[in-house]
Amino acid sequence: MLAGCWWFFGVLTQPLVEFLIAGEKWIDCFNIMLILFAAPGGIAVCFGFCLTKEKTKKNIKANVGLLVSFVALILVGSVKLPWGLNHISSSSRLLLITIVAILIYIPVSRFLMLREGLIPKPKGEFVGKGIILIIAVQIWLAGTEIARAYLPKDFAAREWIIGDSIKVIAPILIALIFYKVAMKFIQEDKTEQTTREKPAAN
Repeated sequence: MLAGCWWFFGVLTQPLVEFLIAGEKWIDCFNIMLILFAAPGGIAVCFGFCLTKEKTKKNIKANVGLLVSFVALILVGSVKLPWGLNHISSSSRLLLITIVAILIYIPVSRFLMLREGLIPKPKGEFVGKGIILIIAVQIWLAGTEIARAYLPKDFAAREWIIGDSIKVIAPILIALIFYKVAMKFIQEDKTEQTTREKPAAN
């Protein structure tokens, strides 16, 4: 809840001061993108309040996920990557940080669940369709930026169609293949759990 308040007021403080003190017009200080960027802070406060009322697996995962997301968003533009990776594109940087964030989110959520006496599922508890879709979109964006940066820009006229196809279609295919394969594993996990939980026939 504190992190949500910090995020919400941190985003809106400067526009609010300009509106109240500098006498700027509301439309000049606030816009829909600014309000949307501040919205995760309000959502975090609501999720934190729900967690104080009931410590369920859903509430634990929601709060840990939001906290990790806040940290990831801050790190995207401020942290220098090791091993000479600072030259990579913003989308590739976001993809790497997202993967690291998920690797932190899973053990922290599992630890808090066990601490509250909640038993996580053997499979499919922490990575669902939403996370898979987010990663797939980031793979597409990162692949597009990488293709534009590293493929030759001086294609001949006859090679233009091939080069343009690689830049546009290849990242989409890679992201789609990742999404299909990951979702297949998730569906197999759900099938196994349903079969395991189904009572034996008399």
